[in-house]
Amino acid sequence: DDEKARTKGSAGRKHSKAQGPVTGARPSSASASTSARASAGASSPKATTTAPPVAAATAPPANASNAAYCWAPTPGAPIQERPAFCDASGLLVHLDDDGKFNGGDTAQREGWYWFGVWLRSHTPGLTPWPHKRALIFEQVIQLLEPKNDGVFYRHPTLPPWNDAYSKEWGTSRDQLVPLIAAMGVYGKTSQLRRLWAALPADLAGKHAFNGNWRNFLGQDGMNCGDIKKRGCDATSSCPLEVDKRPCTREIYKKDCSLVVDNQSCPLDEDTSSCPDVCLLRLFGKCTKAGHDPFCETKKGLNNGVNGARKATCEATKATNNAANLVAKAVCESGRSSQQAIFDAVKENCEVGKAGQNAIFAAQKASCETAKRVASIPAKRTSSWPIRCVG
Repeated sequence: DDEKARTKGSAGRKHSKAQGPVTGARPSSASASTSARASAGASSPKATTTAPPVAAATAPPANASNAAYCWAPTPGAPIQERPAFCDASGLLVHLDDDGKFNGGDTAQREGWYWFGVWLRSHTPGLTPWPHKRALIFEQVIQLLEPKNDGVFYRHPTLPPWNDAYSKEWGTSRDQLVPLIAAMGVYGKTSQLRRLWAALPADLAGKHAFNGNWRNFLGQDGMNCGDIKKRGCDATSSCPLEVDKRPCTREIYKKDCSLVVDNQSCPLDEDTSSCPDVCLLRLFGKCTKAGHDPFCETKKGLNNGVNGARKATCEATKATNNAANLVAKAVCESGRSSQQAIFDAVKENCEVGKAGQNAIFAAQKASCETAKRVASIPAKRTSSWPIRCVG
């Protein structure tokens, strides 16, 4: 996934809430590349002999006018120590082919980087990571959690990765795992507790920030985190939310008019007049006269051709009109089927809206009940525990 994302120029990957609880996630080998750089032991003979030295880098690529290396390049350094790119705030970023920074994996890379730095400093036989960055770990964590509310971002300022709850670009499990590991080894207890409190939770456990809440009908629903924060005291507000989605019935307006072949099929009759000629002559006298037979024959042939042409025209017209009737019937059937689909969509929308409004009504009723219970004066030394149920 990581390689695909880099190839496409957008390192952020789409994850859904269905990917499961954050705990127990295993990072991919591609995701741990930054950690591999930081944790590769400089004193290990195998690491230094198998990794070929790279040419000294003196500047970022020409198309990266706003790019900066996170640490100064070292001539002849092994590939594990090749400098990465940092943006203006000092956070690790990926440089796309168009010269723009990509913050889709910033949180993940920062987590692996600082976890690797810690390993280098706390593993016998390894030398500490020799390069210094402009930011220390505490500053990086502060940037990734800008409001100190437990919500961490892929990147705090670069869109579209600066929306932790985005379904496509929000903070997913693979971003959180290395951050949790790094904060754990550096003892960032407060940040970890805030993160734990901010993570969405349901009966299956804690989940990453991206994805969406769904009700029991499988529809996008309310943010259960907001319900969890709702007060249950006697003076709290219990507004009735209403699902106002439009369920407009779409009308399929395809024209299924009957096309009629009204072409004219006239009979062109040869009515030419054939002159009288002598048909039989005896002893120099015309004994029998009549119409010119050659003229009559020609006229008969012409009328035969014209009659056949008219018959062909009438047959074609009849065939076309029959085909047009079939086409109209097919069109009407298709229109009815499509309209049935539109009607089903509207019906499903209405059912979903009714179901959602029933849930909203139940939530309001639950809130009102909790208010009434909370307003009852306590008659014992120890009061009953009152729980907000989201």
